[in-house]
Amino acid sequence: NAEIVATEPCDVLAVRRSTMADALSEEKYEDDLMPYKNAKRVLGGGEIQDAFGFAVAGGTKYRPECIEKSEVFKACSEQFVAQMPQLVEEIPFWPGEKLFSQGDVGEFMFFIKAGRVRLEVLGRKKHEVVGGGATIGDMACLEQVPYHTETAYAETHVWARVLHRKLIRRALASFPEEEKRLLGSASGGTSVFAD
Repeated sequence: NAEIVATEPCDVLAVRRSTMADALSEEKYEDDLMPYKNAKRVLGGGEIQDAFGFAVAGGTKYRPECIEKSEVFKACSEQFVAQMPQLVEEIPFWPGEKLFSQGDVGEFMFFIKAGRVRLEVLGRKKHEVVGGGATIGDMACLEQVPYHTETAYAETHVWARVLHRKLIRRALASFPEEEKRLLGSASGGTSVFAD
């Protein structure tokens, strides 16, 4: 049994597991449950489908090791990288939901575990789409650029592992030699987290 505590006022609808299982097996609820079934399939690593039920080009990418294999931590020690999965928050996003906006301060970096994210830049006609295993928002979170340089939208159901800037700062305080490895020459040899 888990205890759920709301940090802000909200509405909650609690449904027993047996009631949900019954609803899933009933054909009369099939259309109503389609968004739930799609989310469950994608977030569980299943194929991403379009509105007609056909697999989306590009294939499925389910990357549970999205943090450990991220290019961001490629130069860092195994000990430093091993602590990162315990610092993230697992957050699902629905299709069309915005992860962050161009011009926002980078408080978080997003490791995409499943799903596809569309990156839009003002003035750029073609949008980039990234999938499972991608890391987005890292440059702004690590203060290598002052703000996010693109807007990120969930193109499908997305399961992201989200790391807050304060937690990466705390981790770097415990591993001071990792800051140079993590930021490389982009910081010009000075700490980007200096206050």
